[in-house]
Amino acid sequence: MPENLLKHDLTINEVVEAIRQNNQNMGDGLIERDSEELMVRSLGQIKTTEDIENIVLKSHRGSPVYVKDVALVEFGEAFRRGVVSLNGEKEVFIGGVYKLHGANSFDVIRRVRARLDEMNKTLPPGVQVSVFHDQGALVMNSINTVRNALIVGLILVCVVAFVFLGNLRNTFIMVLSLPFSVLLAIAMMYRYGIPGDLISFGGAAIALGMTIDATIIMVEKIQSPLQNPSDRHTTTEVIVSTAHEIGQPIFFALAIIIIVFLPTLILQNVEGKMFCPLAFSVTVTIIGSLIYALVIAPVFYSMLHKEGVADLQTEQFSGQTQVQIAIDREAIARHSLNCNELQRLLHDAVGGEIVGFVFEQERSFDINVRGRDVGGFVEEAQEKVAASISLPPGYVLSWGGQFELQQTANRRLMIIIPITLLLVLTMLYGLFGSVKNIVLIMLNIPLALVGGVFALWLAGENLSIPSSIGFIALFGIALTDGLLLISRFEYLGSRGFMLEEAVVQGSLSKLRPVLMTTFTTALGLLPLIITSGVGSEIQQPLAIVVVGGLTSSTLLTLVVLPVLYVLVHKDNQT
Repeated sequence: MPENLLKHDLTINEVVEAIRQNNQNMGDGLIERDSEELMVRSLGQIKTTEDIENIVLKSHRGSPVYVKDVALVEFGEAFRRGVVSLNGEKEVFIGGVYKLHGANSFDVIRRVRARLDEMNKTLPPGVQVSVFHDQGALVMNSINTVRNALIVGLILVCVVAFVFLGNLRNTFIMVLSLPFSVLLAIAMMYRYGIPGDLISFGGAAIALGMTIDATIIMVEKIQSPLQNPSDRHTTTEVIVSTAHEIGQPIFFALAIIIIVFLPTLILQNVEGKMFCPLAFSVTVTIIGSLIYALVIAPVFYSMLHKEGVADLQTEQFSGQTQVQIAIDREAIARHSLNCNELQRLLHDAVGGEIVGFVFEQERSFDINVRGRDVGGFVEEAQEKVAASISLPPGYVLSWGGQFELQQTANRRLMIIIPITLLLVLTMLYGLFGSVKNIVLIMLNIPLALVGGVFALWLAGENLSIPSSIGFIALFGIALTDGLLLISRFEYLGSRGFMLEEAVVQGSLSKLRPVLMTTFTTALGLLPLIITSGVGSEIQQPLAIVVVGGLTSSTLLTLVVLPVLYVLVHKDNQT
């Protein structure tokens, strides 16, 4: 009460400070009693309203002035900042449960729901705790998106393998590399505490096509001579010869893919949490495919081409429930629209991206950018802010949020990628010992980058952290076919073939495996491109870049690379 404060010459601050100082327990030291030491604590924490009322503020003419002399002490209510209602009718209370770092989301949700069921049995009549949102549905939908992509990709890969080889047993050998590699990745994720979520399973989906590539090359190379009636070698002899010829190139090709994913493992902050599990699952999956191709596939080939496989079939599981929008192409054509434009409009209208907040007193509003890349928007915003706002001395304007994270990731990648490139060049030189061959193989990179950029533009996507990871993956994948083709040229040359004959024979022998590896990788990623489920926006840009770049680099490998090899090595012909 202001008049009582004035009457006793007190201020509110003095009242606040007096209450604060008289609401604490204090340690007062030790006393000795006989052979014991006793700790002395004075208990002064407030327990009742009377304790507050009797706090002395000052002494006036020998009489104490209490809090109750200048203020009314009673139970109050917290300042109300909002209201929660049920269907706009009944007021309810709302609360949230947050899991600890490293805890399993599904396990926490299951235990919380079980505990809530127990609590509801003990609550008074008319009182109930209900769950209106949990992340279990979001996580499950995200995993379903990747799961469906894995299933569809697996079916497409199986079809491609059978169409090119025309042999059910060999197709079976190739397909087995997928569960072997994925199960190894899951086991290693469990071993190192990496959760199975959208990102980590997405890595397995991304590696789906690459996983089978090494086995395709091995099995196709074994099958080719055995299908030739004039070849009198036994199955065991062909397997040993094939392993001796292409074992090293396969190892180096997959090792390069693993190396190019190393920059992703050093990302930090949000982008590190997002893409380190992806890089880990891709790396382990490819290691599993390498083990399978070099060790297990030859054994299976030898076994199956002695007992055969019966009743082998593939089955597609049903997909998740969807809300599908059917587009009337004739109707939209009358408005000069095509299907892609309408789909992008729906995507941008439903989605969007919050890049910051605008504050007006106690209220905050989202800055929502739709249909723009973060980098381009921030650059334009920086120009307009600099032109229209003059900051007073001592003030600095900085831009954060996703823009800052993207810039940090880009700076980190600019350091690591050159180091990775040096490691790749060192490995290639160790394999070939020829700078000319290294240059020819590295020509795949610029053409692959052009294809990746063109695919992003064609799909209406922007350069982002996921697409940057796609370019990193493309860097390794694009080198694989060129490495295998040139290693075949070198092998035939060492066997006495003339230059042009070695190139022609090598190109013909590698045509089928190169096309198979390209199609399996592209079709393995296709479900991630066309899917529109929860979490697809993370995987789509990455898959678009890889498929686009792989398409253009394959054209170079099959058409341009053999011609350049002849031109570069014609002076060395003997």
